[in-house]
Amino acid sequence: MLQITFNNLTFHYETTFQNVFDSLSMIISGDWKSALIGRNGRGKTTLFRLITGVLKPVSGTLQVPFEVKYFPFSPPHPQEITRVVIKESIAPFASWEKKINELSGKTDDESIKWYSNYFDLFMYNDGYTIDALIEKEAGNLGLDIDILNRPFNSLSGAKKHVR
Repeated sequence: MLQITFNNLTFHYETTFQNVFDSLSMIISGDWKSALIGRNGRGKTTLFRLITGVLKPVSGTLQVPFEVKYFPFSPPHPQEITRVVIKESIAPFASWEKKINELSGKTDDESIKWYSNYFDLFMYNDGYTIDALIEKEAGNLGLDIDILNRPFNSLSGAKKHVR
């Protein structure tokens, strides 16, 4: 079983000397899909940068026996409501719904064929239950469901704003 192992790892940025991690020891199984959730400024991005080798620990060890890629998510419309951003990152539900509505009621063979194709895609990807599934997953992660109604760009992006 492949796993990422932190052993007594300490890390701080040179500019602050305040530890982000102090004697961190834990194992992350490579057999699981994992999510990292926390308040702004708590070290989520720093942890990923340590795992990917962008940052090096001040002390302790970190063993990563496989290649890890980190792809920060940048939605095309970050000002959109979080629920919509999540839905559209799964599948183009809004586009499919628009096409289904445009083709609804048309009786020519071509329209019926395309209606059926879009409807099948929508159904196969849980289009009628996707909101409930997203809410369930947010709840499973311990998130307040209200977060889904906030603009996506109001959530932590781990970016420091310089004034």
